[in-house]
Amino acid sequence: MTLLNYFKQNGELTSGILITTPLIDKIEIYGFISYIDHQKIFFTRETSLNLMTNLNDFIILADKIAFKHFYKGLHGENLYQVHPIFKKIKCNNSCEELLFENLYILQLELDDNIRKEDKYNKIPLYYTLLRNRKLAPEYYPLFGERYSIQTVIKENKLYYPTQPNDILMYKKIYYSDSQVSAIGKDFLIIGRFINSVTGELNHKLFLPEEVSILSD
Repeated sequence: MTLLNYFKQNGELTSGILITTPLIDKIEIYGFISYIDHQKIFFTRETSLNLMTNLNDFIILADKIAFKHFYKGLHGENLYQVHPIFKKIKCNNSCEELLFENLYILQLELDDNIRKEDKYNKIPLYYTLLRNRKLAPEYYPLFGERYSIQTVIKENKLYYPTQPNDILMYKKIYYSDSQVSAIGKDFLIIGRFINSVTGELNHKLFLPEEVSILSD
């Protein structure tokens, strides 16, 4: 059974699960990252610049992953895009309103127009704009309708109402259902395994449909 089908059937995945591919016998899931599927977005020059990272060239930094950009900085230095790693994901099957400022939402983090922080309040600019009603309650970022963001304002606080196709992400396995760290539409798996040639511990990214649950 593919991991994607297993996820749809069971509704939850955690780090530590063993998976396999035709080329690698045994892989342990290290974690998950939110992902924007290029085939499901309207690809523009602006989005291509934001997504222009090599998914095969990354560094694991404990609870974060840093992707190297294809292009370099003004002085020839390497540039990286850093994203959090999650240890548990769940398929949302209810409608709840989550406090917006506590959530990591990849499509907003990648949108250069609104991701810069408010230097005084240390609150992401998109939250400030939404809170002050300078953006519509339903905001469509550069990535199209699939990755749209809907918000609800109650008592001067901003909430995100979960959708049926949302993936709820948690930084720790033991976090309760209410301690959601991020909302995503798609995800990638970070797998770790022993390289059979070098004997070294390697990490690799996988789509959930290209790996299978390892049978006992």
